[in-house]
Amino acid sequence: MKDQVRKMMNWAAILLLPALLFSSCEDASYSSSSCPASEQRSFNVSGFTRVDAGENFRLQIQPGETFSLTAEGCTRDLDELELDLHNGELEIRYDRNRNNRRQVDITITMPALDGFNISGVAEANVLRFGAHDDFHATVSGAAEASFSGDMEQLTVNLSGTAKLKLNGTTDNLEVQLSGNPRLEAYNLPAKVADIEASGAAKAWVLASESLRVDASGNCHIY
Repeated sequence: MKDQVRKMMNWAAILLLPALLFSSCEDASYSSSSCPASEQRSFNVSGFTRVDAGENFRLQIQPGETFSLTAEGCTRDLDELELDLHNGELEIRYDRNRNNRRQVDITITMPALDGFNISGVAEANVLRFGAHDDFHATVSGAAEASFSGDMEQLTVNLSGTAKLKLNGTTDNLEVQLSGNPRLEAYNLPAKVADIEASGAAKAWVLASESLRVDASGNCHIY
């Protein structure tokens, strides 16, 4: 009886071996840093005024008369790229989790921009659009972003180890900082600036009429 059980277990192991080998090969191909094939793709998406992107994307957001979005990177990563529209916001993500993805370059052209949310380890360069009444810039995680613009009201929210560099002008600047972020806003003079900071945040701001700072922890506001 024991011999029969042993034989059945041996046969089961033999039958499962190809499946296990295939699975390990598939996982290895996605964990490898190599990129077997790369390409550039265009995506048909429109009707948004805000952008939400994370992962390890490298983005350029620029003004234009019409909408367009191109992405360049490994084919297998582009196959899993997911674009969703929610209430005027374009969300860019992958449709599944994988390790060791290569960086994907994304260029977004759009007529108007009201704000952006950059997260993960993404990098974003946002070029100057027209004048803005109210603009929101959120950067979190280990993401980095730069933005040029002229605004009446600019609201900034930074957390984690995020970095944001600003250029342009604004009447009112409202900033919330938490964690260990870095805000460089010397090149964006404001009339009125209101800064709330905690943790080990650092910010460089310039205000001509009024500056209010509420800081705790080991923050530095210059």
